[in-house]
Amino acid sequence: MGIIRLFILIFKYMEESAENTQTGKSKEAVIYKIASALLLLILLSLPVCVLYYNGGASFEKPGWKSYFDGSWQKKVALNAGAESGAAYKLLGIQKQLDFTLYRKIHAQHIVYGKNEQFYNLYELKTYYGLRFPEYDSIADQVYKLSVICDSLDKKGVKLLFVMAPGKSLIYPEYMPEALNNPVRSANIIEVYQQLLKKSNIPVIDCIDWFGKMKKENHQPLFPPYGLHWSYYAECMVMDSTVKRIEKLTGKNLYNPIYYGVKPRPETRSRDGEVLSVGEILYPPAQPFLLTSPDSIGFSHNEGEESVPVLGIGDSYYTNFLFTGLSASVFSGGEHWYYFNSIRPSRTNASEVWELNLREELESKRAIVLLFNHSDMYNNMKSFVNEVYLLYSDSARYEKEVITANRIRAEVKLIRNDSKLLGELIKSSVNQKLPLDTLLEREALKRLAEKNGK
Repeated sequence: MGIIRLFILIFKYMEESAENTQTGKSKEAVIYKIASALLLLILLSLPVCVLYYNGGASFEKPGWKSYFDGSWQKKVALNAGAESGAAYKLLGIQKQLDFTLYRKIHAQHIVYGKNEQFYNLYELKTYYGLRFPEYDSIADQVYKLSVICDSLDKKGVKLLFVMAPGKSLIYPEYMPEALNNPVRSANIIEVYQQLLKKSNIPVIDCIDWFGKMKKENHQPLFPPYGLHWSYYAECMVMDSTVKRIEKLTGKNLYNPIYYGVKPRPETRSRDGEVLSVGEILYPPAQPFLLTSPDSIGFSHNEGEESVPVLGIGDSYYTNFLFTGLSASVFSGGEHWYYFNSIRPSRTNASEVWELNLREELESKRAIVLLFNHSDMYNNMKSFVNEVYLLYSDSARYEKEVITANRIRAEVKLIRNDSKLLGELIKSSVNQKLPLDTLLEREALKRLAEKNGK
């Protein structure tokens, strides 16, 4: 359908040129319009021409449909391996054209809504209850999290759970009409909110908070070309988290100071991440001003201090690192990304399983658990199940962790093998299976082979 829409656009362009001639407009203007349309067609053909004239005849030949719907470019990019050159730079023309003409981003999880707003497709599925775990599963997870909270508290470690809303919860009015289901299914967040209110777990519910802020002020909490919070909203969450940790620990912490806060037309931090992911060569201007600071500093008043705080969560926690808050206020606290990789990486360890989990957790004064609502249950599952087992049945934990760590060690070796990893990535795309699933299968296969020797 992409090629049909494109040629309709070009024909309308030429038709308008013919009308201009009849109405007496200059021939130069008409020639310019026709030449522009022809130039567009030439640019579309350049990637194919350059590819074949640069020794790319081994690649599958494109058809009209595969070329204009972008599937041929995806295959070329996937099979290109280490090859590079003008041909692959020109593949970006397709991405730019799709964005300019149709606001399409070449990323499976990003979809366009209305008023220049882009959304995470997985978030939308959660919004309509299309990815919804059983109530009993959520209740079990919250119970285990409360046990973890009690166990850490006895060791002098405070747990704080920050519930992060995605754009679909705060700005549902701009969601794409094709996904705008008139009947909304059960909401996973409402289940968590009800269960957490009855628990002993300290919570910052950014979901309700953001909903109130949207009504009370006019500052965008999500940027149009971003999937995460706006820089303004990130600063609000950081402030609230520091104040809550002060209350939980009884410590007077260094506090963030924001310099030069003002509305500005350019994107800051992750406010333009959709354009970066889409590799848009000529990004558009923001449709409205976004408030953000010029820089962020931290108070060092008498009586204030930093405390060791560990962050465990998804990409929404990243702002604690890049703003310098983790380094200055949380005593260089790390971010355990999805309870998997360590950010920033240590010299002797880059993944959580390589650490002594009990020692690491109990050496902190506070632990911030921060996850986005879109797949909260699955994203927290590893942390909750493993740490719950650590404190509820340490003997079983020690036995199971040895087996799990052998698999993890093998997966790490596979990730360091660029050739094998590349093959698994291709298989993941072709079979439509998560890469982690294929990595674990390959690790088990290799371990079985080693044990058989």
